[in-house]
Amino acid sequence: MVPAKIKGHEENIAHVAPKIDVLKSAVIYGANASGKSNFIKAISVLDKLIKNSSEKIIGETFSEYEPFKLSSSNQGKPIAFSIDILIDKIQYHYEVQILEESVKSERLSFFPHGREARLFERSEQDFIFGDYFKGPKKLLAEITTSNQLFLSKGALNNVKEFGKVVKFFQSNFLSTIYTDDSQKGILQISAYFLKRNDYLKNRVRNFINSLDIGISDFKIEDNMPGVDFIEGLKRKNNTVANNKFKFSTSHSYDNNKRNKQEVIFDIGDESDGTQKLFAISPIIFLALENGAILILDEFERSLHPHVSKFIINIFNNSEINKKGAQLIVATHDVTLLSESSNLRRDQIWIVEKNKQGASELFSLADMKGVRDNIPFEKWYMSGRFGGVPNIENLELEFDNAE
Repeated sequence: MVPAKIKGHEENIAHVAPKIDVLKSAVIYGANASGKSNFIKAISVLDKLIKNSSEKIIGETFSEYEPFKLSSSNQGKPIAFSIDILIDKIQYHYEVQILEESVKSERLSFFPHGREARLFERSEQDFIFGDYFKGPKKLLAEITTSNQLFLSKGALNNVKEFGKVVKFFQSNFLSTIYTDDSQKGILQISAYFLKRNDYLKNRVRNFINSLDIGISDFKIEDNMPGVDFIEGLKRKNNTVANNKFKFSTSHSYDNNKRNKQEVIFDIGDESDGTQKLFAISPIIFLALENGAILILDEFERSLHPHVSKFIINIFNNSEINKKGAQLIVATHDVTLLSESSNLRRDQIWIVEKNKQGASELFSLADMKGVRDNIPFEKWYMSGRFGGVPNIENLELEFDNAE
């Protein structure tokens, strides 16, 4: 999400801190099974690690540990994550390596005056602290077990800089691997936010009305008064997670052109596309309101291309996106590559598998000979950028049915 040194569509760049610019959106393309979902899954796994590792008991393994399966030499080796984030206009760098049963290494640094300063560095259970670390070093090192992140443990014990990083993931990071199976759960989460926030509900109502899908209003009712929805999610109670809220929509029609009649639909009676819009629209507006990062897989699923383009344009619009929110989507919708989408080369990413079956990610700005005035959509479909399936002609034989 760091802009390349290219010109054009400057409105797609957010100036978030002195000498720090970021892209407001990015689209990721690739053939089926190229690794798009795995890229998003990796971010979700890091998110989960940071939020939950402090709760691990001694001897508990990392369910997130999943080494690359297409190489025998990788089995039993650490898996690694590395990320740079911005908090209060200051850049933070975090990296961690885990094995199935323990943390192999961990490091957190930041740039308080434009230069990198180490907060801590860890090699298994050996810790080194930087001058900026403020907290009980020896005590925290002793109470952090081998299967807990020091970042998470420190945040739990009021280390200020650690708390900022963990809070960022708790409130500013929204990643969703959207599938047909997950839709009901995401709708319930959206209903939870809408039920609590009238301002958000009005924004979603206006958004839905602007898309001309025939819905005049919607209503959310609590099926389980007194039951805590968030606690149900934490306890993985599917009854609560999938049935806490009743979501219904209102449709109006003219009765012999005299007066309007209203019909109530259960959300399950709506099309998949309408259900998806209700599922993701609250998350979109929460991201815009808080300057958060929203990551969506299968972006084009059940959405008309005009709607997909409209959502991306919302994030690229400085009048709407005033807090530097970012949208990252994995998609097969090639119409987003058209000139009318106004995407820069560094906003268009391709995922391809190499000969070893590992996924490689690169942007059009990384490719030589790719200029801004070429038809991105046509070149991608012709295979010039890669990221498309190599389909061979097959001769199929069928037995004649008797």
